[in-house]
Amino acid sequence: MKKYFYSEATFTSSTWALLAITRFLLAFIVMISFGHLDRFVNTNSVFAIIREFGGKGAVMVFLMISGISVGVSIMKSKEGFLKRRFLRIYPLYFMAVLLTVFLQFYLGSPYTVKDTTFIATGNLTSISNFLLLQGIASISLTYNSPLWSISVEFFLYLILPFIYKLRLPFVYLIALLSVVFYVAHTQLFALELYGVKHLIYAWPFIIGYLVAVKKQFYGVIPLILIGTAGIYYNFLREVVIEKFTFIWFLLTTGMVISFLFAKIKLSKSIKEWFNYLGELSYPLYLFHIPLYFIGYHIGIREAYLFVCFAILLCIPINYIFDIWLKNKFWKPLFNNFGWLKNRFSFPLTDN
Repeated sequence: MKKYFYSEATFTSSTWALLAITRFLLAFIVMISFGHLDRFVNTNSVFAIIREFGGKGAVMVFLMISGISVGVSIMKSKEGFLKRRFLRIYPLYFMAVLLTVFLQFYLGSPYTVKDTTFIATGNLTSISNFLLLQGIASISLTYNSPLWSISVEFFLYLILPFIYKLRLPFVYLIALLSVVFYVAHTQLFALELYGVKHLIYAWPFIIGYLVAVKKQFYGVIPLILIGTAGIYYNFLREVVIEKFTFIWFLLTTGMVISFLFAKIKLSKSIKEWFNYLGELSYPLYLFHIPLYFIGYHIGIREAYLFVCFAILLCIPINYIFDIWLKNKFWKPLFNNFGWLKNRFSFPLTDN
């Protein structure tokens, strides 16, 4: 086995490329999942099969990969950790919220697509979404429902410096409480506010952190199995509606963790392609619903065209609003205002 696997999680350029292409595939599954593509057009048998993997399951694996990547980030450089994470997620997120708010006014409310009628949220909800407070102080924008997970992810970034200082048993305790609440949340409460989702979706992120930073492997297996059982339990209770979600989550989680230990060496060209597709995963996740609205409004009714339309438009969206605008506006904003530097710099000390 030593010939094929490292003894602990190891991060090579091939490892990051494999995680990148996994993120792209996860974003693609979210695009096809229930309540996304099928609300706008009729989906064929291929998309119907992909849809059964489940958008929420894909988001949970997303969060686990995020726990891996930000765990490595904070381990390498603790200074300015939150600034780096904010600059990574907020520029594109801001534009996604802005486009969604514009569509609410331009398309009007209510707006009917196929057999679904959308009702726009109010101005206070829009402001709350700009501030990443959806799920805490408001619901997500109804014209872009996937935004809920970005608030969860940023909240986890905020508490990671605290988790980083905790002793290992306490980190496991937080993860265990999160997964238990995920399994039982429908019986305990059914709230969309006050950070409930932030609590019940923290465990995949913490699993990624434990594997990447604390070099845990066997210790996270019970958490993964409890989470998988919880997904299946919620499927039986019709909270999770996709029948393959629990299988998909278990297999994908195992695949992601195996990437961290496997001695795989990809060619330079493959790594470049995988990394590029990984870069597109974030705009795909943020913008696919607004782009579906635009596609529907201009008369697109074919499922394949909808998906191609969203993917192709995300290429310039990613370059203009993430790469170009980040360098022209967001980074200078932080560099020119000292209070922002201080606010988003969290010096940490190792225990």
